[in-house]
Amino acid sequence: MAVPAVVHSARFGETARRLPIVFAKAAVGVRSTEARTAMLDTSAAAVENMSALRLPLQQDFSCAMMSELIPDDIRKFILENIDSIAELEALLLLRKNPDQDWTKQSLSKRLYIEETAAARALERIMSAGLCMRVQESYRFGPNSETKRLVVNRLADVYDRYLIPVTNFIHEKPARIQNFAEAFRFRKDK
Repeated sequence: MAVPAVVHSARFGETARRLPIVFAKAAVGVRSTEARTAMLDTSAAAVENMSALRLPLQQDFSCAMMSELIPDDIRKFILENIDSIAELEALLLLRKNPDQDWTKQSLSKRLYIEETAAARALERIMSAGLCMRVQESYRFGPNSETKRLVVNRLADVYDRYLIPVTNFIHEKPARIQNFAEAFRFRKDK
């Protein structure tokens, strides 16, 4: 019974290299010669199958599955309206508490970010038409029902696929370009 658990965990890491040792150590405690031989044969077969099992799993998870988890309309919305995780978290917090007024101070405390980052996030989502300003505070209020529905779907997708969504935000082309430009050498005039 313990063999499938070891084989399963070996598919995802360096355990595959140590698998014969694990089986050999387990086989030492087995009293019957037939059982020990069967266990070592299972070890050899498992190691032979590891190379066939490992590569497709890594490729499928990193490429195909990650890109398919986020619907196209949500991707488009993120590309057009969300530039950082702070903006996304601020938007979703305002959405979750639509009757509450949020200041940059209250938002920064709630999201554990600097006040300047909270102010930028609030201004950005307001300029995208996703919230409204009420004196010195902000409240959820998209300027269209379509945006409200997309934000609701975004919240659902983010709850289910946190890592793919955050990776997508971090990999946005504009962010990568801005980061690259920061390291470009320029001549002084």
